[in-house]
Amino acid sequence: MTRVAGGGCCAGDGGLAIDSSFYNPVAIAVDAAGDLFIADSMNNRVREVNAATGALVRVLTSPAYKFNGPDAMAVAGDDVFVANQGGNSVTESTPRQARQSGSYQARLARSFTH
Repeated sequence: MTRVAGGGCCAGDGGLAIDSSFYNPVAIAVDAAGDLFIADSMNNRVREVNAATGALVRVLTSPAYKFNGPDAMAVAGDDVFVANQGGNSVTESTPRQARQSGSYQARLARSFTH
């Protein structure tokens, strides 16, 4: 086994993933390029590890939408879908397009209510 992310002290986004720290990583997904997406549940973030460099390169965010306990993920084509337990919703992001445009945002795919 090889550790690919976490277990570090202080590195954050932009640093190496193996030097970073997570707070309850609960789910992962891998895209066609081999990039790893991690649901960092207690930090309310989805973080991406670049397969080529090992860098923790981005956090999926949205000004209009905040994660609240992301806990499951899936990749379909270029899209990453994230189940957001605390927000009773599923978000969708297209990381490759976001990297090219410089705007790394998730959008609400569907909201579920009780």
